[in-house]
Amino acid sequence: MMKKLFLALLALVVLAAGGGLFYLYSNINNLIVEAVETYAPPITKNSVTLDSSSVSFLSGEGSLSGLRIGNPEGYKSPELFKLNKIGVAIDLETITQDVIVIKRIEILTPELTYEKGGPAGSNVEQLVKNIKASTAAKEKGAQPAASGDAGKGAEKAPAKKVIIDLVSVTDGKVNATLPMVEQGVQVGLPAITVRNIGRNTGGVTPEEAMKIVMGHILMVANNAVAGPLNELKGKVVDKVKEELEKKVPGLGDSLKGGDVNKKLKGLF
Repeated sequence: MMKKLFLALLALVVLAAGGGLFYLYSNINNLIVEAVETYAPPITKNSVTLDSSSVSFLSGEGSLSGLRIGNPEGYKSPELFKLNKIGVAIDLETITQDVIVIKRIEILTPELTYEKGGPAGSNVEQLVKNIKASTAAKEKGAQPAASGDAGKGAEKAPAKKVIIDLVSVTDGKVNATLPMVEQGVQVGLPAITVRNIGRNTGGVTPEEAMKIVMGHILMVANNAVAGPLNELKGKVVDKVKEELEKKVPGLGDSLKGGDVNKKLKGLF
């Protein structure tokens, strides 16, 4: 009797495990979309949406399509990032472990809207600032409890960490704009490669990983748009002075000073 009961329980465990695997297999892409749209917005402090996921449960490889990161509050464009296609490869053996290993993330043909202005200096810098704040809050929350609180409850489970062996960004473009100026400029985003995120430290939090990647993108984007935006500023300043000269003849000579140019450029 006991033997039959044991076999019956064992069969139930096997069926439950098989059912869980089948559920994970058949719903992995829905779960990925749900995870991105649930866990990313608190990190970026603005909207994050993903159109679809096509990742194989058997190989851990596939792609994500239509990832959009909204603009921080106070900026005009509806989206800061539009990532049309992202190739991914995950080490499935680590998916249930405390440190998940992502072999590669390949971001293809991304579109970045770069807006100058705001307290942080630009929308991209504001996004990085938001992510840094999320990272600091996560680290603060992960501090061990004070000795007086010891034993009052079970310890929190360790936060999930990630190791990302390769992040690459290729064939991107940046649409850059200035405050109070409708006209913008479009430049190519140079290729970006980031390797071994968390590899030497036993993993990093998702917030830290995103901060590292966005820091590289910010640096490259700043360098890419600096020249074109300065040229655009010069054209706008010249246009303003031209219009003022039309309205107030003779004013042009007084507007040629360097201080005036600096003040006018400072408006943008």
